[in-house]
Amino acid sequence: MRQPSGLLTLIEVKTQTPSGVAHLNQKQFKRLMRVASFLAEFEPVEMRMAYVYEREIEILPVDGLTGI
Repeated sequence: MRQPSGLLTLIEVKTQTPSGVAHLNQKQFKRLMRVASFLAEFEPVEMRMAYVYEREIEILPVDGLTGI
């Protein structure tokens, strides 16, 4: 997604279970970091996680060092 400011934002969408479980596994996180690193060579990039549960969406930033 590109924000109105022009900033490129990568969003990984995850569906939460009723118990609130949703996460990136190590393989998914590495893939996202490779894509973000490649794109960051050309322009600023940020990463976000979108957690979806029923009709609610929560969007959180992803720290490139911790994956949280």
